Amino acid sequence: MKTAILCSAAFLLVLTSWAFAVSVDRNITADYVKAHPKEFTVSVTEEANGLLAFTVVFETPEPRYVVAHLVVRDSERTYAASHTPSFTKNRSNTFHFSVPRDLVATSTFSLGVSGFTNSGGEAVPLPGTIENKLRLLDFVPEKLRK
Repeated sequence: MKTAILCSAAFLLVLTSWAFAVSVDRNITADYVKAHPKEFTVSVTEEANGLLAFTVVFETPEPRYVVAHLVVRDSERTYAASHTPSFTKNRSNTFHFSVPRDLVATSTFSLGVSGFTNSGGEAVPLPGTIENKLRLLDFVPEKLRK
């Protein structure tokens, strides 16, 4: 009887988590980063070749499935796109990328963050994602916006 109750409770828990597994977009602004320094840090420098080098550090207190999305584009076409998944157990996760100065305003970087579980010894992402969208131009210091 106890086993049946525990199995029923576990089944309801799974159904409930699926029912609430919604993807949410969240805009990460410079003000947000200042207010949440233990979650994100963003720095931008100029490389010798003229590209703007971004370093984004995402802190997470528990293991997560993270997908980094970078799209380098202008208003008419995409020059490069990268979608890099990672099952991370690291508390601190650092992402490095460079973008031409003239494409920073139209290019995007985001981190999709989900939980994950093990299934048959393999990590499997759980439904529901927080898509952290960073507007790159917001993080470029005024002196680098030539």
